[in-house]
Amino acid sequence: MLKKQHMEEMFRLIRENSAKRVFVQVPEGLKTDIYAFAAFFAENGVDAIFSVEPCFGACDLRDRDAKLLGCDLLVHIGHADFGVKPDVKTIYYELRIDFDFTQIIEENKQALDRYKKIGLMTTVQFVHEAERIKAFLENMGKEVFLGKNKKSGYPAHVLGCDYTAVSEFIDDVDCLLYFGSGAFHPSGILIQKPILSVDMGSGRITDISENVRKLAIKRELSIEKARGMTNFAVYVSTKPGQMHTKAAMNAKRMLEEKGKHVVLISADMLTPEKLIGMKVDVIVNTACPRIREDAGLFGKIILNYEDVKRI
Repeated sequence: MLKKQHMEEMFRLIRENSAKRVFVQVPEGLKTDIYAFAAFFAENGVDAIFSVEPCFGACDLRDRDAKLLGCDLLVHIGHADFGVKPDVKTIYYELRIDFDFTQIIEENKQALDRYKKIGLMTTVQFVHEAERIKAFLENMGKEVFLGKNKKSGYPAHVLGCDYTAVSEFIDDVDCLLYFGSGAFHPSGILIQKPILSVDMGSGRITDISENVRKLAIKRELSIEKARGMTNFAVYVSTKPGQMHTKAAMNAKRMLEEKGKHVVLISADMLTPEKLIGMKVDVIVNTACPRIREDAGLFGKIILNYEDVKRI
């Protein structure tokens, strides 16, 4: 839930940009606060239009919507700037959250007994806690690795599609330790090393390595099944930060060389009903790599671009 402090910080950024009409991208978890948002903006003399389209990260900017609606500023909440060049002036309100993860580590430190070298990762909401956790673990006798995300520059910062903050030391650690909430972000990295989560919701340290292993197995099975399929649809997104047309064209070429029937398809957001009537066996995704996890919803095999070479 948003605190008054968060709204005041957000409005300060809006005021600094002299915006009169703003377009606001609100994360799913904050839509319950949308009336409080609206009231706060109105009290401060700013017209706000709220996007209710799903938002999948900093790569998913609704800048075209903002421009179409005559907004002079896009406020993107919950993610860090990843270098997408928008058509409308954009500010990223990262929504930092203060939380003492060291208490959970202290109460569950036996879960870390077997690990000497530990690499840290988290979301943008908690990157400011990384140094405190590093120092706490070092006082426990651990050797702690803390890298920076190559796009945001923040320590330990990972997304479901970007693990540059841990890639440089991945061979040197005994395990990766994620601190935050849920398992979405840490489970996207397919490695053999143990992955543990310091979860603020449960107050426990849990090993999520089995989740990662299952995802890796599903990926291998999907590639194996795709080898015997004929009809492929290569998906290219129109989202500015997920639009990889060159990759889509390359995938089409490679598949046709393997004797597959291929069509290029495009959508802002790919959903099962958009494929009704199409006899598609396999979807090759060139947008957000986590779309692959929605294969059950589509009832079809979903591969990512890098999987095409292995068919």
